[in-house]
Amino acid sequence: GIADALSAHRPARASRLGARVARLDTSEDNVAVRRLMHRYRFDRIERIHYYHAMPMRGADPPRTVQRREIEAAWGLARGRLLHEDYVARELTRTDVARAIRSGTCYAVGEPGRPRALAIAEPQPASSWMGRSRLRVRLVAGTPSAMRELLVALRAQAHIARVERAGIAPPSELWPVVRAAGYRRRWHDAMLVFERRLR
Repeated sequence: GIADALSAHRPARASRLGARVARLDTSEDNVAVRRLMHRYRFDRIERIHYYHAMPMRGADPPRTVQRREIEAAWGLARGRLLHEDYVARELTRTDVARAIRSGTCYAVGEPGRPRALAIAEPQPASSWMGRSRLRVRLVAGTPSAMRELLVALRAQAHIARVERAGIAPPSELWPVVRAAGYRRRWHDAMLVFERRLR
């Protein structure tokens, strides 16, 4: 009964505090939580697999997005989820601005007219399964431009001297990610459930 009590209480409390969305992530094989989400009217909005690729030597890295490109970058990425470790949340304009300021927002396409955008951060070995990686938290754009950018991020991983480039994309991007040379790390998936609050 604890899970039932929490599933009823947490969205109600979040709504009272002004939240508009309740979201939950769980592994695909967690049947009990999936049933609970159905019972409490949560919709599955994403199915995510983790993919990774080896750094690539000799390819061109992506360009960093400049501050003057904030509106073009935000227009390209608006409405996407930003992926963190075991969390997917709605991207904000502030997230994009912060990534641009920190030099972790990358693009392909002419300055001022990006065709694809990514937020990607290097992580040291101690923070992820003992291996360093370039963690791609978001990718947006046209399919061909995203493929080009994901390949360029493998070159960026080489420059950053990390062991892998990794991304947890939603299912509609899996073909693009595979075409850029990324391979699935595990067979199970993470499911993201969401319920709009009053």
